[in-house]
Amino acid sequence: ELPLEAQAKLLRVLQDGELRRLGATESRQVDVRIVAATNRDLRSMVAERTFREDLYFRLAVFRVELPPLRERAGDLPLLAEAILSKVTARGIPAAGLSVGALAELSRRQWRGNVRELQNVLERAAVFARGQAIEVEHLEPEDVGRELSPRLFERSFRDAKQLFALHYARQAVARANGSVAAAARAAQVTRQTLYRAIADGETLERELEEDEG
Repeated sequence: ELPLEAQAKLLRVLQDGELRRLGATESRQVDVRIVAATNRDLRSMVAERTFREDLYFRLAVFRVELPPLRERAGDLPLLAEAILSKVTARGIPAAGLSVGALAELSRRQWRGNVRELQNVLERAAVFARGQAIEVEHLEPEDVGRELSPRLFERSFRDAKQLFALHYARQAVARANGSVAAAARAAQVTRQTLYRAIADGETLERELEEDEG
């Protein structure tokens, strides 16, 4: 996000190991290690001349690609534990996640990554009132999120199909992962739930590809 002029100043600090404080007349030596993170494509920005190429190579000495949260569901339990411990430290008691709540969180897409997870858990902890967080304490997956503009280019049938996907996911999560129990509670067959999830996920992928 830094303008090019500020990027040049940062590059000088990294190259020369010295900086001048605001208002100071003398430079001082610094010995620091820089850990930088971004969700931008810096190589494309270099090509567009909005990010300095020399600064990019100075920062990209050792690169680590971190997949989005939806591609590393195995990290969810540890992340949730860390987030809830911070919530508790701020005076909101949080007794952890139930099996059903963890199963529901593991199915979500997490377009907002860890920040979205943090918001969901903080809100759930308030509703749980010191008890273990259950599925009913979690906000619906699409609450507060605008519908994809691409969805309005499709039929009303597609919109219902997307709703059916979220309903089926919630139903299975409330049944602690049991499709049979979820189907009984929803008064449909297991095949109906499976089909709702499969068809909905296909539509969901198409919408994501259109937006990409």
